Amino acid sequence: MFYIGNTIMQATLFLIQSSAIASLATIEKLKSIYQEHDQVVFLGESILALSEELVKELTHCYILKSEMSFLNPELKNFIKYLDYDEFSDLVLQFERCVSFK
Repeated sequence: MFYIGNTIMQATLFLIQSSAIASLATIEKLKSIYQEHDQVVFLGESILALSEELVKELTHCYILKSEMSFLNPELKNFIKYLDYDEFSDLVLQFERCVSFK
C-alpha cells in the first residue's frame, strides 16, 4: 500500500502469461493501467515481446531465472530475475494480483 495525499492506494502485481503473439496487445493494455508502485512478472512466451523501452518504462519488471533463455540478451541489464522462492515471496506481498493470459 502507498498513499497519495490522504488516500490509501494498493499496488497491483501483474502476471503476464500470454502467448508471444497476444503479448503485444496485453502490453498495450498493461501500459494503460500500470502505476509506478505496481510490479510485473513476465512468464513464458510473453518474455519474447519485451523491449528495452518497455522494461525501462515499467520500474518493477521481473522474469523467472529459469526462463532467462527467452529473454533478448540485450535486455539482461534492464530486468530483475526471480527464483521460485523469490517469486512466491513477491506474490505474498500483494493483496491484488491481475493475470493476463
